[in-house]
Amino acid sequence: MKSIAIIGFAHQGLAIARLFGAAGYEVNILALPNEYNRFEFHLSKYVRSRVSRVSDSDEIEKKLEEIQVHNAEKLLVIITSADAINTLSLYKPVLWVRYDVLSGPLSAIQMLSNKALLYNKLRYKDFVLASEYDENTRIKYPVVLKRNEERPEIYSYKFHYFDTEVSLLAFLKDVPNEIKQYLIIQSAFPSNTVALDFRGFIRGGKIIGSQVVREIRAWPAGVPSYLEEETNKQLLLRISNSLGDLFKEVNYSGFIGIDIAYLPSEDSFFVLDINTRPPASVTSWIKKYRRRDLRDFALTIDDPKELVSRRTVRWVNTMRDIEARIYTKDLRGIICSLLARKDMYWEGDPVPTFLNPFCTLYRIINKRYNE
Repeated sequence: MKSIAIIGFAHQGLAIARLFGAAGYEVNILALPNEYNRFEFHLSKYVRSRVSRVSDSDEIEKKLEEIQVHNAEKLLVIITSADAINTLSLYKPVLWVRYDVLSGPLSAIQMLSNKALLYNKLRYKDFVLASEYDENTRIKYPVVLKRNEERPEIYSYKFHYFDTEVSLLAFLKDVPNEIKQYLIIQSAFPSNTVALDFRGFIRGGKIIGSQVVREIRAWPAGVPSYLEEETNKQLLLRISNSLGDLFKEVNYSGFIGIDIAYLPSEDSFFVLDINTRPPASVTSWIKKYRRRDLRDFALTIDDPKELVSRRTVRWVNTMRDIEARIYTKDLRGIICSLLARKDMYWEGDPVPTFLNPFCTLYRIINKRYNE
C-alpha cells in the first residue's frame, strides 16, 4: 500500500487526505498546534489515516523519518499549511532531498513566493521594496504595503492601504529596518478590478488540471464562502499560457493557488500572489473532475495524465456562506448556493458533513470553557 504524509490539517489538508485516501493510500496526517482535534471525524470512512500532533519543524522531521522507515519507496509529502511550508523551506531544506515533497523544487518555491523576484520575472512595474523606498521614489498612488514573502515575524503586515505619500511615510517611520526588507509597496489597482483565483496541480512544469474562479462572496475574515468558475475561454487560455510558461521555467511541481487581478477596461491581468500549496477552497478544483479520474491521478502522481472536464463548478462552504450573508445582509442567489457543490461534502460518505454544525458548536463551547 502506498503511503502519503500530509503536513497541515485545515480545510485543504482534509481535502487532500480524502483525495489520496479514496485512492487507497495510507494517509499520515501531521496536525499543527492550532489544528488539533479539528477535523478527525470529517475523514471519510474510506480513508485509512493516522493523525499525529506536531508542534515544530523538528517534530515534523522526526515524524517523517518514522513514516519513511516503514516504506520502501521515497515518501510522498504534501504540505498544505502556509506556515509549515515557509518554516520548513527556511530551516529544514533537507526534507526536499529526502522525500518527494510537493510543492517543489525548493528553488521554485523560493522564487514564486518572493513577490519582488516574481514581479521582476513577469516584468511588472509600479512596485518597490519598503527598504528601498524614500521621498525620491516614483510610484503611482494609492499604494498598498504587503509582505514580500511569508515569514512569521511579519505576519501583522499582511495588507495596508495608503492614499498619499505622507500617510505611507508616517507608517514606515514605525517599521523597524530589519522588517522593511521583507515588505513591498505596490500601486493599488482600480475599484473595477475583478479578483480571480487560479488553482490546480502542476507536475514537472506541466499543468495537469486547473480552474479559474471568481470570488462572489467571502467570510468576514476574507476567506471565500461562494465561488463561481470563470467561463471566458479567451481569458482562461491567456492565463493558462502565461502561467504555463512560468511553471516550465522553474520546473514547478505540486498544488498551487494564485491571486490574479483582472482589469476588464484594459482586458489585462496581473499575478498578485502565488501560494505554493493547495488553497483553502481546493475542493472546488477536486469537485471539477470525476472520482475515477481523480483516483487515477492520485495513483500516478509521479507522472499523471492531464485531467479534463467540461464541468463548470459553483462552490460553497455552507457554514461560512451563512455567516457571510448575515454579515453583508445579502440574500441574493440563495438557490445558487443550495445547488453549488459543497466544500465539506464527500460523495458516498455524507455523515461527516451533517455532523459539521455539531463540531462547530463543540469548538465554540470548548474554546470559551478554556478561556
